[in-house]
Formats: sequence, C-alpha cells, structure tokens
Amino acid sequence: MSLSVLNVDAQIEEERKAIDDVDLELVALIRRRLGHSLAIAQRKAELGISIYDPARERAIVARVGPEYVRTVYRAVVEECRRAGQAATADRKRIGTRR
Repeated sequence: MSLSVLNVDAQIEEERKAIDDVDLELVALIRRRLGHSLAIAQRKAELGISIYDPARERAIVARVGPEYVRTVYRAVVEECRRAGQAATADRKRIGTRR
C-alpha cells in the first residue's frame, strides 16, 4: 500500500469519526424533539384536540431546506406523532393521567 493510500485511509477515518459525532448530536436532538412532542400530545389529549395537525406538519417540513432534508424530517415528524398517539392511547387504555 502506498503512502498516499494510507493518508486517504486516515482522512476517511477522520471524516467517519466526524460523521459519528454528528450522528450522536442528531440522536440527542431528535430525543429532545420527541420529549416536546410527547408533552404537546399529552396536552392535546387533555384538551380533546387531535394530535395530528397536517397543516402544522406541512409548515414544519416546508421550512427545513432542500428535499433530501425534508424527506428525513418528514420521517422524524411522523415518528414523533406516532409516539405521541401511542403514549396517549396507552394512558387512556390504563386510565391514568399525568
């Protein structure tokens, strides 16, 4: 293996480490977002308001940038909504309120 290939491998590993760090940050931010989504879902359930608000979701997705980002963001928004729906359904099923 030539020296230039070894340097490229070191550069690749450095970039991969940077990606790993970004991934950890993204996961932390998604968890933070989910916490807020669950709080909103609980409050909406208490008020008898539908958790699903298609206009709000469209507005959120529209503001995040290029299509490839919107595609990922749609998935995040949908999963947060599903988690909120599941959490409120579980509370209703067992008859508890927080």
